[in-house]
Amino acid sequence: MADGELDAGGADAGDAGDAAEATDSEGPAHRWWGWIVDEEGYRRRVAILLAVVAVLGAWIAVLATNASTNESRDAREATRLAAESQTRNVIERAAVDTEDQAASEVGTLPFRRVFASTEGPLDDEQLDEAEEAILAEVIGDERSLFDLRIEANRLKLAQAATVETRVTWNARASQYETVITVLGVALFLMGFTLVVSSRVRPPIAVPGIVLVVFVLGWAIHIYNKPIPDTPDEAIAATALGQALVDDGRMAEAIDAYTQAIEADDDYEVAWRGRGLAHFAVANPDILQTAAITSSDPVASDAAVGDITRAIDLGGDDDPIALFLAGMVTFADGRYDLSADLLERAVELNPLTPDVQLARSAVEAARGDEAAAVAWRERAVDLLRPTDPTNRTRGLASGYYTLLQHVVAADPGQAGIAEDMLDQTIAGESALFVGRDMTFDAPDAAELVLDDLDYTDGELTAALSVTGAADDDVVTVVGYELPAEGAGWVQPTELFYVGPPTRGRPTTITAQRACVPLAHRFDLYVEGVPVDSVEAQGGAASC
Repeated sequence: MADGELDAGGADAGDAGDAAEATDSEGPAHRWWGWIVDEEGYRRRVAILLAVVAVLGAWIAVLATNASTNESRDAREATRLAAESQTRNVIERAAVDTEDQAASEVGTLPFRRVFASTEGPLDDEQLDEAEEAILAEVIGDERSLFDLRIEANRLKLAQAATVETRVTWNARASQYETVITVLGVALFLMGFTLVVSSRVRPPIAVPGIVLVVFVLGWAIHIYNKPIPDTPDEAIAATALGQALVDDGRMAEAIDAYTQAIEADDDYEVAWRGRGLAHFAVANPDILQTAAITSSDPVASDAAVGDITRAIDLGGDDDPIALFLAGMVTFADGRYDLSADLLERAVELNPLTPDVQLARSAVEAARGDEAAAVAWRERAVDLLRPTDPTNRTRGLASGYYTLLQHVVAADPGQAGIAEDMLDQTIAGESALFVGRDMTFDAPDAAELVLDDLDYTDGELTAALSVTGAADDDVVTVVGYELPAEGAGWVQPTELFYVGPPTRGRPTTITAQRACVPLAHRFDLYVEGVPVDSVEAQGGAASC
């Protein structure tokens, strides 16, 4: 017999002997080895396994297709709701502007069509009817502005909920595609073992089997993950709650948000809204003037509890929720926590000067003037270059109010807060006049309060500045005291920059839940604080 034949025969005999030994042995390793080297049996088992994996792959592919279909459906629905929401918001904005304009016109335009049948002066009832008639021209006779606001809120919330569902379906479809890719690797490994010798099969077959088991578990995990589906009842109740907050009806808003939470305990928007409503119940003018008037621990705990729940439900990715939580904890004197929450809000959306100004006020309360200045400058940089606008005035007004809260709540940091006030008022004055302040004020400059009257929500004030040159830039900053122990509030309207005033009266509408106990006016000349006068207000209502 040839040497080659002897070698072949020897090899065959050796393999057979190994197989027999593996088969006869009772150890698990030997049984495994016998399963691997049993060629016919191995091929049969691999074929069955490949068929099972193919069925598994087909099932995952169906799930991926279903997820993609649902994602496309929700994308179309989100687009439709976005268009409707935008339309309603435009109509609502037009209605609000029309209502404001109507209020100013009804007493001065008797020639309008709606007044044609009226003779003589209009009484309050006729004025209300005239405003309603003008408003009906914009939104129709069958709807009120309040109803329009509810509908606009509902569409916006429904669109946001649909987008969240769409994003989840999209993520699920992408995950299924990844699973199918991994399953393809497992199929390759299992199939590849059919073309290699029995001795190298284990390091290839074992990872393939492990991948199959892993893919099956992964697919089941993805399938069992919940798809967000906010009930219509929760959306409708939340939309009502938002409209009630805008209307200043906080107790009713809390009830509406509670209904939304009962319909969906995981609805972050409802928890956040109820937290704001709790905060506003204790501080009725917080949304109008940022006035912090109460330290009621019950209301504070309710607000913090609801907002914390909102953050736990996903609000940690929502800069609005974090900002609200930062303001509530600021009002509660928890400055370190407030700083952390506001900084997280800035990280999510760095283009938010209002959040960064609030962060500056928190640093003033913590006694870090350098950090307070740095945060203020970050906010100012976001507004440059710009002319003074209602937005810049509103941001400055809120910032001054927060700093005044620091002065009242933390006398030890009053010096820092007052320095920040003076610096920022000089900066805002420069923005109004288009040049830097000289910081050279005459010693004789004085502010004289010629007249002040606050009646039924209307403030009339007449102020004169004496001792300043005609080309000096004077700034008069007005404040209200909403409650005993509270900080002074700087309303947006009580701010004047220009040449020295000569006693010309100014009247502004200042509807407040908290009747001002006192008014204060600070005079700056060329950026330097030179005088301040106070006047008695009304009886306390907060």
